[in-house]
Amino acid sequence: MSRTIATMLATSLVLAAPLAAQPALELELAAGVTLVDVEGVAWEEGAIAEDWSQPSFRASGRALFGADDGLRYGAELGYQSLYWYSVRIPFGSTPIRREYTVTAFSAMAIARKDLGSTVVDVGAGLALLDEPAPLISLALGWEIRDRLAIKIRADGMVASEPTLPVGLGFSYALQGS
Repeated sequence: MSRTIATMLATSLVLAAPLAAQPALELELAAGVTLVDVEGVAWEEGAIAEDWSQPSFRASGRALFGADDGLRYGAELGYQSLYWYSVRIPFGSTPIRREYTVTAFSAMAIARKDLGSTVVDVGAGLALLDEPAPLISLALGWEIRDRLAIKIRADGMVASEPTLPVGLGFSYALQGS
């Protein structure tokens, strides 16, 4: 049900903007690291974290409308692979080992301020983990070629443990600017 609500939110943001000029459509790919206390994650009783890795990868698409005073607004849908971990669970004389990969779909409203060849993106929405988690995003980007920008981005999520993926990526404007 929460995924339905997040999808409806993102869809309504995009559909509410038809009065604006031609939308800027962008795709973004990024990689980085997720700052999270893996040992602090709530484990099954007796389980012990044995191994983990915190690389993050993100793919997202966004539609931005408006251009008044360099301010654009819109919506973004994305997918992130946040981190993985392995736990050992006591089970008689032979423990059970399980590996988990933590991923999230996200939907958020976004605002962008154009400052010449630099852009600042601020977003808020939901990350869809096991349960929906509030999501806040901040990105700083620089245009390196026509329609191509490099960005530094951080997404803060408050799930079972506070999670902060930080990464470097590229965005490409498919249409609009």
